[in-house]
Amino acid sequence: MSSTTTDEASALRNKSFYMSFSVFQVERELFKIPTAYLTQYSTIFNEMLTPKLPPGAAARGQCDDNPIILDGVSKLDFERFLTTVFRFQVEPTRTFNTAHWLSVLKLASLWGFSDLRQTAITKLSTSEPRRMFTPIGRLELGRQYKIAAWVEQGYTELVDRREKISEEEAEQIGWKALLKLCHLREDFRSPVRTAATTNSGGFFVPAPPPAFMSGSDTLAPLSLSAAPTLTKANLKKENLTLPPPVVTTASAVRQVFSEELREIREAGVALSVPMPRIIAALPRARRATVPTAGATSVKDA
Repeated sequence: MSSTTTDEASALRNKSFYMSFSVFQVERELFKIPTAYLTQYSTIFNEMLTPKLPPGAAARGQCDDNPIILDGVSKLDFERFLTTVFRFQVEPTRTFNTAHWLSVLKLASLWGFSDLRQTAITKLSTSEPRRMFTPIGRLELGRQYKIAAWVEQGYTELVDRREKISEEEAEQIGWKALLKLCHLREDFRSPVRTAATTNSGGFFVPAPPPAFMSGSDTLAPLSLSAAPTLTKANLKKENLTLPPPVVTTASAVRQVFSEELREIREAGVALSVPMPRIIAALPRARRATVPTAGATSVKDA
């Protein structure tokens, strides 16, 4: 055997740049992509692409005739997801529209890519994408993807807005949450916004107007001459009182919907825990049961 043949036989595969590829089928199209990122940052893909196969068993994803089929995932969502995975890492300043980041959020949440999920949430929480969401849209997305801040924002906007809640919106909100919303809307439109709450249900009950407010819920004119002079003597008085804190819509929403927000927050934390980085040597592929996305794709904004 020649020395050249011996050198070729003893050559080692580079750990960083000897890549494994797998073939996936989404709808009626095939995708052949490197799998290192998928296996390192998603438990689901790591288990799917590094199976323990019996001797002689053929692994799926090694050729076009035997692809890994991702059921329940739209081609458009998958293209957006891959574009973000393979291009955004190289071009972090690259911009994508709202519909693109919603697709990324959906699949990152579905497959357990916690870092990518948080990136999508951050991008969608900036001022420009936020303007594209209605209060109901923000509420539904927050519930679907377990983002408590979006749910709170949706409820707050529904309480603050002047328009009535439509029948369609009521069905989307759900009757229990709708009842709480109606109570809050009534309270914040009453002549006196109240600052006390009951122990049952968390709804506001009437309370005397604060000293600095008029009966019409407008700020009464302040008289500087009537204000007490702060001295060491009166600062020591135990009966020195301060005006009650002003109850904002957001704080009221957090109190009334505390249980729902807590459950969503806990579910969101579970989705945001990064998995230990796994360095897998040449992962192989197989057909596996992949969680389905369920919802239809979001069209381009």
